[in-house]
Amino acid sequence: MFTETQDGRDADASDPPGADAELMSLIGIGEELLVTSIAVLRELAAEIRKGEQPAIKAFTSGHTELAKVLRQAVDTQRSYDDWRKRTSGVPAQGEIDFVAVRHSIRGKLDRLRSESEAGGVP
Repeated sequence: MFTETQDGRDADASDPPGADAELMSLIGIGEELLVTSIAVLRELAAEIRKGEQPAIKAFTSGHTELAKVLRQAVDTQRSYDDWRKRTSGVPAQGEIDFVAVRHSIRGKLDRLRSESEAGGVP
């Protein structure tokens, strides 16, 4: 039995207890860190425009750190999607379930063949 969570995902019995609350908490923390990082980089960019040399090194370092964190976030999302698919059989949001598509096409072709053999399809 599937139910939709606050973030639009389908939750099912294979999700660990409290997974939604924990996930929402982590998403909130991630968003907060992202907003803070962007604000810091904007401040550093303003200092660079004023000609403050130490800000250049800090900006480069901050930019590198932000890119690293974003890569970790993407990797974490992929890991979660893979785990969820393995444990529940539900594909990740936006992922195509080729087995189900193949099964659906075969069923439709079988119906067309049987109708054609019966004379129902020209």
